[in-house]
Amino acid sequence: MTKRVVLLEDGTAEMKGLIGSQGAGLSELLHAGWPVPAGFAVTTECCREFSTRLGHCSTDAAQEVESAIHHLEQRTGKLFGDVKTPLLLSVMPNEVRSTTNERESFLYVGLNDVTVEGLADQTQDRCYALHCYRSLLQDFGYLVHGIPYELFGEFISEPEIQDELELERIITEHKIIIEIHGRTPFPQEVKAQLYQALGAFSHLHCSPVLVQVMMNEEYGEHMSSEAACKTAVDMVSEGLITKEEALLRIEPSQVTELIEFIEQPSQQSLAVQQLLEWADEVRSVLVLANVNHPRDGVLARALGAEGIGQCQIETMLLSPSRIPFVQKMITADNEYERRRGVERLLPMLQADFEHFFEVMDGYPVTINLLDPAWDERLLNVEADILDMQIEAIFRAALKAIRQGLWVRPEILIPPVSDSNELQRLRELVDHIADQILGEEKRHCLYKVGTTIEISRAGTIATQMARHADFFSFRALDVQENKNLVEMSVVQGKARKPYLRSGVCGEQAANAATIAYCHRIGLDYVSCSPEQVPFARMAAAQAAIREQKQGKSIQSHDISTTA
Repeated sequence: MTKRVVLLEDGTAEMKGLIGSQGAGLSELLHAGWPVPAGFAVTTECCREFSTRLGHCSTDAAQEVESAIHHLEQRTGKLFGDVKTPLLLSVMPNEVRSTTNERESFLYVGLNDVTVEGLADQTQDRCYALHCYRSLLQDFGYLVHGIPYELFGEFISEPEIQDELELERIITEHKIIIEIHGRTPFPQEVKAQLYQALGAFSHLHCSPVLVQVMMNEEYGEHMSSEAACKTAVDMVSEGLITKEEALLRIEPSQVTELIEFIEQPSQQSLAVQQLLEWADEVRSVLVLANVNHPRDGVLARALGAEGIGQCQIETMLLSPSRIPFVQKMITADNEYERRRGVERLLPMLQADFEHFFEVMDGYPVTINLLDPAWDERLLNVEADILDMQIEAIFRAALKAIRQGLWVRPEILIPPVSDSNELQRLRELVDHIADQILGEEKRHCLYKVGTTIEISRAGTIATQMARHADFFSFRALDVQENKNLVEMSVVQGKARKPYLRSGVCGEQAANAATIAYCHRIGLDYVSCSPEQVPFARMAAAQAAIREQKQGKSIQSHDISTTA
């Protein structure tokens, strides 16, 4: 008797020829107790039927597929095509295309104009449901009809749009694109979606196809973070998926939950460490940390930070042990007492910088100079406190160099009104460096940058770049000021091609912001130490998705040319 469909729970390692290596591997994981999503494999024999019947299947095959779907409905309590509790499926081939060397898959099969509202009710997030529908339309257009992703506009990996009406408009446009270029409407009948997906892979590969229940981790339907990470790593070890696919299966927030591997190594947390190592291999955006205390630097390096991207002196001065000295300095009755107060703070800051240079040996340490606007009373000692900060940095650098450390201070100038002011401050930094470092200056690879926070700075970025080695977008919200950010980067690099630029603050731990930074070519993001693993994963996923999009476009170009 011909076996056309095999449930994963009924599969064995010996069935590789029937259900493929992935199907057999998933069955083995399921038998071993891993929380593998329920599913079934459409066998090689059944796929041959699809291929010879031009994308259609026999009555017997259809009955077996529908019986397997009914089994999944019983397992999940959801119904395929149901308005209120829709069952959604992923469909993926066992084999990979040799031309692209990547697996492709349909996600959210079962979504249509009606069931998308059921998903919205289930998740209490209509934008999320619309994004899923949009993703299905793009995958369906590409995999069934060969419509390149670029024709759908913005790539699905950048879910920055959070407006329901805008998403509805985009979905309507996607359906029109499919109808025009595919010469047939997108099927609203969910079984038709599934059979066309199976037919597409059968025609391309003529090898087993896997169908599994879609799980939405962020809404509590999936396995735990620990199990998800270990399963992803194990599946790579078994040759079931690639490293890139494993990285895309994990939410960056799941990795953040498991940072306890530093103190308590476990099988699950070691899997997180492996995933982060893979992420570091593919990402191009550097991940730095915001620190204001020596202990923060230790944590940042332990979590994989590649340096310090923001260290605010004003915050360092607000510690309980230093506040009295700061208060005496700004409330002093005469100039002598004010200067004396400044001198008392120098060794305190120098000690902190020495620690940072030691912890970050070989990595950049960005120090934000005190902004006089922090307290108007500082204007009385502005020049003295400015000199003191720079002197503390280079005294600490000199000591670290003599200890055999590789020192990379990056001095960030507070927001300035014009390039002349930046030039004056840059010259002051260079002068103090010459005085303190002397011959050791050749061993101190310091840089001077400026903070981009105000709209005018973007319009004079070319002039700023003459005196700056890097730009830091700090308080500026890059998502709301994309034109300003991109204009600043383009103008700055036009003047100085090797100008570095990056984003600091809470926004640097946002996946959409990190993806945007990757897309426009920013060099780094700097977030809190605890968010470093999140940023490493998000940066890797942005790189992988861009590469995937590029491959689909390149593949289309080649086929069109041919």
